[in-house]
Amino acid sequence: MTHRNKTMLFISFSLLFALLGCNLPTATPTPDFSAVIATQAAATLVAGQTQSAGQPQPSATSPLPATATNPPPPTATNVPPAPVTRCNWASFITDVTIPDGTLVTPGATFVKTWRLRNIGTCTWSSGYEFVFVDGNGLGANASVPLGATVAPGQTADVSITFKAPTTGNTFRGNWKLRSADGIVFGIGGDATLPFWVDIKVREANKSYLYDFAINVCQAEWRSAAKNTLPCPGDSKSKEGFVILLDDVHLENRIEDEPTLWVHPDEAINSWITGTYPAVTIKTGDRFRAWVGCLQGYKNCELRFKLEYSADGGPVTLLAEWNETQDGNISDIDLDLSALDGKSVKFIFSTIITGGQTPDGQGFWFVPRLIRP
Repeated sequence: MTHRNKTMLFISFSLLFALLGCNLPTATPTPDFSAVIATQAAATLVAGQTQSAGQPQPSATSPLPATATNPPPPTATNVPPAPVTRCNWASFITDVTIPDGTLVTPGATFVKTWRLRNIGTCTWSSGYEFVFVDGNGLGANASVPLGATVAPGQTADVSITFKAPTTGNTFRGNWKLRSADGIVFGIGGDATLPFWVDIKVREANKSYLYDFAINVCQAEWRSAAKNTLPCPGDSKSKEGFVILLDDVHLENRIEDEPTLWVHPDEAINSWITGTYPAVTIKTGDRFRAWVGCLQGYKNCELRFKLEYSADGGPVTLLAEWNETQDGNISDIDLDLSALDGKSVKFIFSTIITGGQTPDGQGFWFVPRLIRP
């Protein structure tokens, strides 16, 4: 073989080996994903720099821009409304006297007191007045001077004198206020609602010679603390009071008959007394009643006394009874025949003899004169 032939054979084998090497199987290399991510991040950064070129960039602490998942910005409906203000506007606080449903004797004169607050922006001056709206006027004038000056934010006790009807029923009268320039206003959210007086009148039992409970305000009431007590009284008074009830919890039962609730001023040996108008007594007339402590007053210790003055003479003891909260009450039945023909003033007295003085809450249940 010549040198030229050897050379050609070497070239042929080299080409054949190269062709076979290209077709042999080889291992597929694992892609480097971290390198790809880094490359993509770099590309994104470059693209972002290109899109925002010439614009200020947020710092690392700058808030993220709002996305579609963020709540919408506040609208006008999210803003609290401005507080309502009015020149003339009242707010009812409480009934100081004669709460709703108070039992009042027929024809009795009484003073109703409301506690009101001026929640408007104008002062209630001497030119302001009460005005009757509707219902039963209960003997009061259609307009009554307010009788007080009440600045915005101040509270005042304001009163009207009424007279109860002579017939039994429930009565209510609605009232408002009127400004010096004639603006009528009241209470409630829009200053249009009235405040009112609400009473119940119960007539005397016609089968009795005299009904002491229903005629309670015909008596003159006084206590150790005050020479003249209002009638009906105020259960919050520390000077003593008398109040007519017809839904009463005696210490041993519940009753719905007229009852005198009596409470002296709060001191040991303090007393409350009521002196009734004179009644002419005949043979066979009797005094009937029950006396005791009201239910719930565990430290009640009282003495009840029935006295009289005949024909203007001295005060004389007829009988007396000591009572405590023991579940028992005294049933009184007295023959008055010894007073035949005399004009007799009966005197009811209740005295705190011990216990705790706030618990000295007593009753005269259905006190009456009976003529056979």
